[in-house]
Amino acid sequence: MGVSEKLLTTFWKITENGDNVRIARQSPPEGVEAICDIPYLPDAEKRHLLDIYYPQNCNKKLPVIFDIHGGGWMYGYKEINKYYNMFLATRGFAVISINYGLSPEYSYVSQIQDCFAAFHWYEKNADKYPFDTNNVFITGDSAGGHLAALCCEIFGRDDLADIYNVSIPTFTFRAAAFTCGAFSMPHLLSKIQLPIARSYARFILGADMRDKSRNKYANAVLLLDGAKMPPMYLSSSAQDFIGFETKKFCKRLTELNMPHKLHFWPKGKEHALPHVFNIIEPGYPESILTNIEMTDFLKKHIV
Repeated sequence: MGVSEKLLTTFWKITENGDNVRIARQSPPEGVEAICDIPYLPDAEKRHLLDIYYPQNCNKKLPVIFDIHGGGWMYGYKEINKYYNMFLATRGFAVISINYGLSPEYSYVSQIQDCFAAFHWYEKNADKYPFDTNNVFITGDSAGGHLAALCCEIFGRDDLADIYNVSIPTFTFRAAAFTCGAFSMPHLLSKIQLPIARSYARFILGADMRDKSRNKYANAVLLLDGAKMPPMYLSSSAQDFIGFETKKFCKRLTELNMPHKLHFWPKGKEHALPHVFNIIEPGYPESILTNIEMTDFLKKHIV
């Protein structure tokens, strides 16, 4: 393991410790059924597990939300979004929260392939759970927002499935929600003025990280051109350190006349509203409002 990899691994370990402390002081929403650690590929790998949340005593089929966690493509696991996912379930959804392979062992291409493997698991197993197969949605935050946007674009363009070596499921996403997405990932990484950023980019993009003709397929802003996208809800804040990414993505959506809604919060008065605040602090009044607004947006697209 090189110096850069050691530094990045240490940074994410500190982040993990902080997440563990945060989760320990929070309380889960009541009335939610949880089925955890379901393998979506038959390889017994932790990266290929998913969790399902839905309201207790459910006696009907529910609209489904796939959630893709964040963590800079190098860190994270489905449990860091657990209480957020449980809140979404209280709003009348079945939530599927997935793990995926992390860099440096796996590039973003492999992460997309993991997402699609989870989608195909859903297709094969939907009848075992209270899933409404006609109403499927997707959300993601930070790096997960980037991956979720790429998934929508792969669904919505004819050329991307072959590039990512995935097959398109039979369902479609009725709508999507992106929280503080890192949408223009290659461009974003290139702007970090630190030597370690080159290692970070190499871990995520792979050995040919300088191949611009290839890396354009990692930039969710550029891939909007020619894509048929579902209606999108986006949220960020003035205290999100990559809030400009959400604004850039929305600007392009507006230029392309794609249906979307943005909630960009000003600086918090009682407390900070940092990157992915509505997920890491789901009890904040601003978080509750954002997550209710988001689920209301998704509900408008139920058929």
